Amino acid sequence: MTTARGRVVQEEEDAAEIKLGAEFDQARCLMISEVSVVLETYLSRRKEEAPDEQPNPLFEKCLEYCKTFNRFENPEVVPSVRELLSSHDLYEFEVGVIGNLVPDSAAEAKALVPSLVDDRELSDESIDQMLRTLATFKSLQ
Repeated sequence: MTTARGRVVQEEEDAAEIKLGAEFDQARCLMISEVSVVLETYLSRRKEEAPDEQPNPLFEKCLEYCKTFNRFENPEVVPSVRELLSSHDLYEFEVGVIGNLVPDSAAEAKALVPSLVDDRELSDESIDQMLRTLATFKSLQ
């Protein structure tokens, strides 16, 4: 935003209100599980192409982080998780956070993701149902 005197005033960023900055307006948030699938796929292809080549240490650290915090270890389940979360009236940021943290209840989800408490048609029952389905996906490991 620009003032009358030509100064640029930045809008305050606030994840609770889904104000993440202009660079994130059209961005897709990936869940750690999705990043894990991408990294594992890349690694397996590299091993086929150059079996003697060792992965970059930074790559290995990223992969280890994903393995540690991955909530959906079965790569076949990950697209279903994305589809489930995207089928609800959620912002990309909310999809990423809920997919990474997998809260147990609507109350916990709203505490972790304050933007869920707004004027959208997201009832506690629909959030709880979504979270129960996520728990089912999580159990398919």
